[in-house]
Amino acid sequence: MDASICSKCGTPPLTSAINATIQSLTHAAAPGTRLHTLIRSNEPPEPLEVPFIQSSTREIDASLASLDAEISRLQERLRCLQQDRSELVDHQRTHRSIISPLRRMPAGILAEIFMSSLPTVAEFFGRKSFQTKASPWLWTHICSHWRKVAISTPAMWSLIV
Repeated sequence: MDASICSKCGTPPLTSAINATIQSLTHAAAPGTRLHTLIRSNEPPEPLEVPFIQSSTREIDASLASLDAEISRLQERLRCLQQDRSELVDHQRTHRSIISPLRRMPAGILAEIFMSSLPTVAEFFGRKSFQTKASPWLWTHICSHWRKVAISTPAMWSLIV
């Protein structure tokens, strides 16, 4: 694998400085080193070791700030990409609906489908109240074409109570 590509995620590293910092810290904390001993124990550092550890901490802080800034930038980019994707999905849905076979269905077949959805006489008279969200009223609220088909099918309206 290319050394300039992250082995975990496949992206180029943010900067060679961060890569160098990580490699340097990993090497400094390798087994057998004094830093490794300090990390693995509760032993305090010697006075001469404190400046090195403070310097390493400052390097880590700078690298973290740089990574945080890059993460924020990438999150904003991801948000923009997701918004663009959402808009394209909306356009796709709209365009697919234009070529839907349902739009080209003959009025007679559509009327037959509407008729088959009507409640039985017992169901019709068993309702406790008028329901505009039930068949046949439902079909008049979908689109103007369906409204025309529903209204021009007299048999749908023979059981209005």
